[in-house]
Amino acid sequence: MYALRGITLLELLIYIGVFAFLLSGMTIFLVQTVRIQGAALPSSEMDAQSEHILWRLEHEFAEATVFERSASTLGVSQGALVFRDASGAIVTIDVVADATGGRLRMTRGGVSVWMTSVSVDVTEWTVASVQNGDGVSTGVRVTLGMALRGEESDAYRQRTTTKTTTVWLRPRTTTL
Repeated sequence: MYALRGITLLELLIYIGVFAFLLSGMTIFLVQTVRIQGAALPSSEMDAQSEHILWRLEHEFAEATVFERSASTLGVSQGALVFRDASGAIVTIDVVADATGGRLRMTRGGVSVWMTSVSVDVTEWTVASVQNGDGVSTGVRVTLGMALRGEESDAYRQRTTTKTTTVWLRPRTTTL
């Protein structure tokens, strides 16, 4: 008959040591992966916000009946864009400074709505009138610069984005 033989204490210690070594390597890899993904998330949210703001601006401007060029602050950083929507309400898009930077705000008929979240700082909001050869306004060129707030210590989060787009006026839109 054969005697049943189990695992010796030495074999058990070797197995535990190998398992602990593999587990520590996998843990380090997993922690680094989660840290990198966590750092990339705010940056991708900032890109999504900037794309949404520019899309919304194109949509709002498509419905505009009057572009109030004289009431807008054009050609300077942190300017303001003023126009009238289809219902005749005055719409103003501007940057409001706070203790840590600036946020983009849209005011329609006295009601304000934030266009950017508190985690994003608007570093540039430049609105410039685009004119044809006759000096008639045909559109608005918008430059939007954004940076993440309060992330100076993390190299992954020290990211900024700047996007420029031109929104063309519809033929029925009046320029004042």
